Amino acid sequence: MKLDMRIYLVLILLAYCFESRAQQGIIIDPSNLSWANYKGTVDSITQMYAATNTGYEISIDGRKVKVCAYFYPSVSWVKMFDLVIQRSPGYIDSLLIHERLHYSITILTAKKVKQFLERNRVRSSSELNAVNKQFHIWRDSLNAVYDADSDHGDDVLGQDKWNKQIEKQLDSLVDIRLEKAPI
Repeated sequence: MKLDMRIYLVLILLAYCFESRAQQGIIIDPSNLSWANYKGTVDSITQMYAATNTGYEISIDGRKVKVCAYFYPSVSWVKMFDLVIQRSPGYIDSLLIHERLHYSITILTAKKVKQFLERNRVRSSSELNAVNKQFHIWRDSLNAVYDADSDHGDDVLGQDKWNKQIEKQLDSLVDIRLEKAPI
């Protein structure tokens, strides 16, 4: 199956859960993401206070590559009651900054995917799937290291290091533009 035959391929990846058609992703600037966007069912078993679920979508039509990054409100959640009872107001704000960076990591990944696909000709859907799988693994690994280094946002110095690191990488890809509307 050749991509130059104007084949339309769409792949959606999520960071931490399986995607279903009922989920509606939104395109939002990470700095505008607020706890009000977290509408998913809380995982009462986990010790985590919040989960940010994100993904990206790829569309290839001939030589035109489109990529969108999404935040999924319906599967992102926050244990606000636990936060208010157990943690300080400052921690609540710091945790939101931490969760926003998970979304920024997906945006970074989406930009790297787009850059790769614009520079390299992918000839089949199986080849695209293999490339996409590698980026998915990279994103998951980056998120895991980020959580470990920042102690899920508890380590202020670790969090600051990651904020600067991801911002620097995003700045280096400023010319790689993602779609601002769903594809």
